[in-house]
Amino acid sequence: MCDDFDYMRWGIDVDFMKKSIINSRIEKIYTSKFFKEDFEYRRCLIPATAFFEWNQKNKDKYRLTVKSQKIFSIAGIFREYKSQETRIRHVSMLTTEAKGLMSEIHTRMPIILPQSFEKIYLTGKNHEEIHEFIFKNYIDLELENLSDSQLTFL
Repeated sequence: MCDDFDYMRWGIDVDFMKKSIINSRIEKIYTSKFFKEDFEYRRCLIPATAFFEWNQKNKDKYRLTVKSQKIFSIAGIFREYKSQETRIRHVSMLTTEAKGLMSEIHTRMPIILPQSFEKIYLTGKNHEEIHEFIFKNYIDLELENLSDSQLTFL
């Protein structure tokens, strides 16, 4: 379990995929043998001030933030890869079915953790309880519609 800040590379590599997996579905954490151990033993927080999404229907671009927090945490899992010269952690953010305003834009959304739950997410031993909490709770988001020129400069 990581208890400090560290740089990580986006995407967990798995043998059967050509691309790294940057998003992991919370619904499949326990049914996929590839990510169950990561969720049980290698959870992390991904700090963010916003994230961006494209509307699947009309291709509008949105900047999404948490109304009451300047910085928020997205639930993540990681793996560490080591060589003789270096070690590097690879991260994948956890996603869930879109809820609230996000469901108007996309079918999926990152799992944003309440501040009061961050420590439990990182250090809690009851993986099923953490999994259940994530399914029952979510933080609604504020949406800002962006033009192409605004997105270019972000």
